[in-house]
Amino acid sequence: YTLSDMYPYSSRSLMPGTGKEVNYIRNSVKVVIDAYIGNVDFYTLDESDPVLNTYKSIFPGLFKPFSEMSEELKKHIRYPKNLFSIQVDAYLKYHMEDTQVFYNQEDLWQLPNEIYGDIRLEMEPYYIIIKLPDEDKEEFFLLLPMTPSRKDNMIGWLAARCDLPDYGNLIVYKLPKDKLVYGPMQIEARVNQQTEISREFSLWDQRGSRVVRGNMLAIPVEDSFIYIEPVYLEAKQDTPEKASPMQQSPRGAFSKPQAGTQGGTLASREKPAISSASLPELKRIIAASGNKVVMHEKLDGALKAILGDDLPEITAAYETSDQIKSGAPLTEIAGKALEHYRRAKEYLKEDNWAGYGMELNELEKILAVLQEKTASKDQ
Repeated sequence: YTLSDMYPYSSRSLMPGTGKEVNYIRNSVKVVIDAYIGNVDFYTLDESDPVLNTYKSIFPGLFKPFSEMSEELKKHIRYPKNLFSIQVDAYLKYHMEDTQVFYNQEDLWQLPNEIYGDIRLEMEPYYIIIKLPDEDKEEFFLLLPMTPSRKDNMIGWLAARCDLPDYGNLIVYKLPKDKLVYGPMQIEARVNQQTEISREFSLWDQRGSRVVRGNMLAIPVEDSFIYIEPVYLEAKQDTPEKASPMQQSPRGAFSKPQAGTQGGTLASREKPAISSASLPELKRIIAASGNKVVMHEKLDGALKAILGDDLPEITAAYETSDQIKSGAPLTEIAGKALEHYRRAKEYLKEDNWAGYGMELNELEKILAVLQEKTASKDQ
């Protein structure tokens, strides 16, 4: 970012995650670091940024035009969350265009809340791939819904485009005020009201385990919303906090014992603390739309329960060995083996280890089929 807290006639905003106040911020430069050799390239996105132009004068030759970035890298640029959060914070008030409404603050918006773990928190912006109502294809967005001040129903959502050539464009969809559209906290409440889901949570949330509700996603689908929330199960154990003979100051030096302690030992009793004994395990997926709330072991199952049979089947992008077992000639099996071998070599050249491993697994299955058929012929 290019930042300043001295921009004239401009209110200050808190930079998320830093505790620093700024009143000027732009994402004018994309920095690319080569993880193999450590080269650092600076690509300029906004040539009109005066702060950036000052740096360019100080360090001539350091900054490259964005057009020189490779097409492959351009596919991976994302609109930054911190900048988007500051813009959303300003838009909560400045979306009001009527001067009288603005003066009376009659139409203030706020960030929605969600249940994360078991705590109520403000939602944060999240990246998502969706197709806008007036568009022909899906795009990569940074999105955040909004609610009216002191209310939980959804009133609109703001999104930043991440795909070229529309990168950086902000769009807002305002929902009709005469129509109730459930917001995230209202969906959370409906989840809590579902008897079967509450029973499952109570069963899992026994001593030694804890139910953790993950980040909720509000996904625009045509003229409605689908809410998705993962549910994790985390092991826990009670471990007592050790009593400290002396208190440690924030600077790291030991201070004198407080009054009420004896012999340098704290007089208070040990307080149990919860520490995680294992990584959270994805247990269920909650999906909700309108008045319908379901929980399923898999995402496609939850979506089918919400959308019905209109959900397309998720199929593999390659032919597996199971599809060539029945009566396939040896030449076809050998051809498939060679095809997977060549794909594995291509993935290896691209340093795509996931694809390389996938093709090797398929090659192993096909070779097993080939061995089985040749063994039966020998007999």
